[in-house]
Amino acid sequence: MKGADTPLWSNARPGSILRPMLSDLDKRHLLAAVGWLELGPQNLAEATEELDRVEKANQGAFEVLGVRLQILLSAKVWREAVTVGNRLIDLQPSHPEFWIGLAYATRRMDGGGIPQARQVLLRASDRFKNEPIIFYNLACYECQLGDLDSARSWLDQALAVGDKRQLEAMARTDPDLLPLRVQ
Repeated sequence: MKGADTPLWSNARPGSILRPMLSDLDKRHLLAAVGWLELGPQNLAEATEELDRVEKANQGAFEVLGVRLQILLSAKVWREAVTVGNRLIDLQPSHPEFWIGLAYATRRMDGGGIPQARQVLLRASDRFKNEPIIFYNLACYECQLGDLDSARSWLDQALAVGDKRQLEAMARTDPDLLPLRVQ
């Protein structure tokens, strides 16, 4: 699991969800883009170049869009990430990492913010009862919005379904949760 409110997700590996309609060459470009991403943010241009080599007809495939979202989040191109994130949850609403990425970008884009990101994850929380990062991020948002009781409740839900030790360690240092720690 990555850190809270993180742009990248650890359980989404495009190689594990590639559809047969992607050609072998497109799959190689997609996996190469992921490889560049895994090497770090200094390689976003290379990741983008590889992803742009996927056939135009397949640029709208959710696997390609999922990697595109990761690139945009890493590059901090928030508004475009929101557009891609919304497209992804329309195409594949059963993937929690797309909702998390959409909320992450929504919080940071001009005209967005915590209340808007909160709305994204509230919708996702109804769908994903065992996704601790959704609950954890909702705890962060509620804390920042000043509703500490709700923040505690969301954090308790995250701890109930996730790795308690890891989530508690994150919560001890997360600046979004500072209001809960200073009570």
